[in-house]
Amino acid sequence: MKHHLDIATGVTLAYTIDDFTDPWRNAETIILVHGIAESGDAWRGWVPYLARHYKVIRLDLRGFGDSTPMPLDYEWSIAALANDLEAFVAGLGLARVHLVGAKLGGLVAMKFAATRPGRMHTLIVSGATVKLDFLAPSIPAKVRCMEKESIRAWAESTMRERMGTGMPPAAVTWWIDHMGQAPKASVLGIYRMLAGVDITRDIPNITAPTLVMTSTNSGYYGSTQEFGNWQKNIADSELVLIPGDSYHISASYPDACASKAAHFLARWRKKRV
Repeated sequence: MKHHLDIATGVTLAYTIDDFTDPWRNAETIILVHGIAESGDAWRGWVPYLARHYKVIRLDLRGFGDSTPMPLDYEWSIAALANDLEAFVAGLGLARVHLVGAKLGGLVAMKFAATRPGRMHTLIVSGATVKLDFLAPSIPAKVRCMEKESIRAWAESTMRERMGTGMPPAAVTWWIDHMGQAPKASVLGIYRMLAGVDITRDIPNITAPTLVMTSTNSGYYGSTQEFGNWQKNIADSELVLIPGDSYHISASYPDACASKAAHFLARWRKKRV
């Protein structure tokens, strides 16, 4: 069941709640933030690992899923998406949250954590990096594919590099269908901003306990050493490597990623007791 929250004039964010915590407990909240051309449905495989101990909210970012679509001329930015997240957290009456972000959602989650430290419990980043200038050479061809063919055609042409070689064909098809439904204006709009995204300077301002996850052979987002170079600038953080060759590890290896996330959160809970 989708819920909806107005966060600004003419902008409504949709979200799904998964809560299997004991009804007598005041469970803390985890917000899961998806990547480009996705929705909260992208996190289905994570829910069983998290929803027993936390109230899990799977958010649809503006422009995607059941949230308000954006016109082609909307000026996308990581800061604006973090502002949306702030309005969402405040609108739900939440003082602090755990944030989990994948790909673009990881950038949004890191920006939020760096600029709103008082809102954070913990941060988990899955398959995201801090600077996207390396995408610049590939963007024109991808944009042409979207404009001349369709978002589904773009999703299909890029799915193997995104998901790696280990995902079953049926799962690949599901993801092509899922991402292929995204509004063209939203995807094209976000692609205009990607090459200029750089939150490197924000990283040292993250004070929440942080788990960063990438695959052992993603290549696309850089080497594991490059991940470590920026991850180590988060004071209370750790880097976990997931075996595989996907850069969208939260989708390709949901059990491995969600299990690591659950163990990280369990250790955090134990430290607080």
